[in-house]
Amino acid sequence: MVEYPLSSGKSVIKTLFSGTCPVVVTWKAVKHFTLRLSHTTGQVHLSAPLQATEAEVAEVLAAKARWIAQAAAKGEMVMAEHSKTIEDKDVTYLETQLSLFLSKWSKILQVEVRRADIKAVRSYWGKCLPHTKKVYFAMRLAFYPPEVIEYIVVHELLHFHIHNHGASFRQAMDRLLPDWRQRDKLLTSPSRR
Repeated sequence: MVEYPLSSGKSVIKTLFSGTCPVVVTWKAVKHFTLRLSHTTGQVHLSAPLQATEAEVAEVLAAKARWIAQAAAKGEMVMAEHSKTIEDKDVTYLETQLSLFLSKWSKILQVEVRRADIKAVRSYWGKCLPHTKKVYFAMRLAFYPPEVIEYIVVHELLHFHIHNHGASFRQAMDRLLPDWRQRDKLLTSPSRR
């Protein structure tokens, strides 16, 4: 059995519970408690100082129970998204939607796109490189309805003109797609097409 606090200087990992939510606790050489949600596994993690007792860890878990429950719910969404397999029909759907919206909005915004690619990334939904006239879109957009894909296309093409997310960007989005905020919220909802 592991004794807490630890004096050996070695890391110890143990799964504890906050209510019904599992939390992976790692005792290691850190000064403060740190809670985080792993965006790759969907698990909630707590880093604890080596000298922290299990009772102190339990206090942190109790104090942060609401955050942990919310993070665990997000983690379930992450796991559900990871479990989806992208099939050829999904890629075809995304390519068709991107082609349609890139054609439409590049004309409206008077933007020349030399290259548009789909990438299997989790770090962004869309990315533009105005200096090279390239845009990239996340493969996972294949699981979203056309209005969400259109929103991402407009967002990225607008960056050819406005390079930040300041007031002028938001005003332009309001003018171009008045419901863009609702579309943006769909990116974090568990519902898909």
